[in-house]
Amino acid sequence: MASKLTPPASKPVPATPAGESLFQAIGKRLKRRLPILIAAIGTLAVVAGGVNIYRHRPMTAERYYWQGVEHLKEGSTAFAMLDWQNAVRLNNKDPRPYLAMSEVEERGGNLGRAADLLGTVLYYHPKHLHLQCRRAQLYGMANRFEMALNVAQDGVAIEPNCPAAFNAYGMLLEKAGDYAGAAVALGRAHTLLPSDHALALDYARILALSGKPQDALGIVEAELATDKFPVQAHYLEGWILSEYGRAGKIDDKNAIIHFGLALVNNPEHTQTLTQLGRIYLRRNNLHGAQIELERAFKNGPASLELVDALVELYDRLNSPLLIQAQQTNEQLKAALIPLRDLRHRYVQNPNDLNNNMKLADAELGVGNTYDAFDLVRMVHEKDPGRKDAADKYTEMTTGKVPTGPNKSS
Repeated sequence: MASKLTPPASKPVPATPAGESLFQAIGKRLKRRLPILIAAIGTLAVVAGGVNIYRHRPMTAERYYWQGVEHLKEGSTAFAMLDWQNAVRLNNKDPRPYLAMSEVEERGGNLGRAADLLGTVLYYHPKHLHLQCRRAQLYGMANRFEMALNVAQDGVAIEPNCPAAFNAYGMLLEKAGDYAGAAVALGRAHTLLPSDHALALDYARILALSGKPQDALGIVEAELATDKFPVQAHYLEGWILSEYGRAGKIDDKNAIIHFGLALVNNPEHTQTLTQLGRIYLRRNNLHGAQIELERAFKNGPASLELVDALVELYDRLNSPLLIQAQQTNEQLKAALIPLRDLRHRYVQNPNDLNNNMKLADAELGVGNTYDAFDLVRMVHEKDPGRKDAADKYTEMTTGKVPTGPNKSS
C-alpha cells in the first residue's frame, strides 16, 4: 500500500508586531540589510572601474596629436587646438603640434600668433628649413614691420637659396622706401624661382622704382606672353610706359590701351584707375580724369598718388571738394611719409636709438602697437638709463599705452 505523500512544511511567516503594518515591517528589514547592499554595489563599481582602467590606454603626446588631426577633419577646431596643446604639454619638442596650431591660427587671421608658434619650433629645432621665411611673411602680413625685417634678415642669412626668404625681405625693404635694396633681394628671389609669375611682376615693379624701368619693361612683356596675371601685367606695362616711357619716351597712347585691357579683367582695379586718371589729368581731359580718379578713391585703398591727383583735379575744377581732398592728403602724408623715412633709417642703422624711439612713436601713431612696444623694449634694454625709453616702457607694460594687435601697415 502506497504511502500518502505530504508536502514539506513551509517556513512560518514571522508575525508582524501588534500595531505595525506589513510595509513597515519590510522597511525595517531592508534598513537592517542596507549596509550589506551598499557594500555590494561598491564592490561592483570597483570591479567595473578596474575593467575600464584595464581597457583604457593612457593618452600620449602622439595620440593627442592624431586625435587633434581627426577633430580638425570633423570641423572641431577648438577640440583640435586643445588636443595639440595637450600634446605639447607631454612632449614640447615635437614640431607637429606647433605647425598644426600655426596653420589654424593663420586661417583664423591671427598671423602674429601663427608666426610665434613657428618660432617655438625653431627654438627646439634650429635647423628646421623654410620656417624663418614663413615667419617673415606672416609678421609682415600682421604689420609687424621691425620683427618681420629682423626675421627676414636671419632667413636670407640662414637659407641663401630660399626664394621665399628673399621675396619677404625685398617686400619689407620696399615698405621702408629702400627700392635699391628691395630690387636686389627680389632679383635674387626671381633668379632662384623664375617660374613664379607673381614674383616676376613684383620684381619688375620694384626694378622700375629703383631706376631701371627698361629692364622692368622686358620682364613685364615676357609675363604678358604667359597670360598668367593679365590685370597686374597690363597695369604694370601701362604704368611703366606712362611714367618712364620706352627708351625714355613717354607713351600714353599704348599705356591707355594696356590700362583698358587690365580693366576688362578687373573693372575696379584701383591702381589702374588711378594711373588712367592721372594720364587724363595731364592731358587736360578733366571730365575723364574725374570719372577714373573718383572711382579709384571709392574702391580704395587711397594712395598718395591718387590723393595728390584729386587735389590737383579739384583745384582746376574749382570744386568745393578741394578742401576735403587737401585735408585727406595732409593726413595721409603725415602718417605715411615720416613712417617710411624712419623705417628707411632703421634699415640702414637698426642701432640708432634716437631714430628707434621716433619710429616707435610713428608706429604707435598709426596703430602698430606691437612694433612700437618691440622698439621701446629694445631701446630700454640697450640703454636702461634712458629716461624716455624707461618711461614709455613702463607706460606700455602697465597698460597705460595699449599694446594690442597692429592695425595698419
